[in-house]
Amino acid sequence: MEGTAGVCSWKQCDPSDAHEYPVFRRYMTREVAAAIAGARDGAAGSIVVNDSHWSMHNLLLDELPDDDRLRVISGAPKPWSMMQGLEAAADAVFFTGYHAKGGDCATLSHTYSEAIYSVTVNGTPCSEALLNAALAGSHGVPVVLVTGDRAIVDETTRAMPWAVGVAVKDPIGFSAVNSMTPAAACDAIRGAAREAMQRIERARPFVF
Repeated sequence: MEGTAGVCSWKQCDPSDAHEYPVFRRYMTREVAAAIAGARDGAAGSIVVNDSHWSMHNLLLDELPDDDRLRVISGAPKPWSMMQGLEAAADAVFFTGYHAKGGDCATLSHTYSEAIYSVTVNGTPCSEALLNAALAGSHGVPVVLVTGDRAIVDETTRAMPWAVGVAVKDPIGFSAVNSMTPAAACDAIRGAAREAMQRIERARPFVF
């Protein structure tokens, strides 16, 4: 959710906040719905959505498409956390609403927890996106779409140049952004998701 257009504050992401969170969970839901719509434009078959923010039950399900080929995983804890539902039979993975890793000079940057300064694998500094991509890669499944702040989109597409990236906002320090509007972000995500579907055949699983 931290990588959703307009998000610049923990209050906007915190389910205990009665004022800002309800607005931004709607924006989060609409970005997910846009990615689903773009995947459908690109002839996707079955789709599994895993709600992975905070308590992991944030999506407004009645704002997602009425689609009998769509399943939604909600709640926590889950054995594979953000990647619950992943299986080797999947053709590709989309990441939406991702954020910069801990230690980066970017808005709400963290890796799983503010208490963690950095995570590395084989000396490579890792974001949640990179770690989750590696888990998908261990199943032979490539990441073909990433949306979020520019820091995470640039990092992820450098590591996975076959992936389509949508930077919905630019960070201005830890708690300010220069952002697309929610509607513009959804339009961009839908188009990128459609393009990502065309990249699956030449995409590769990410491995360290």
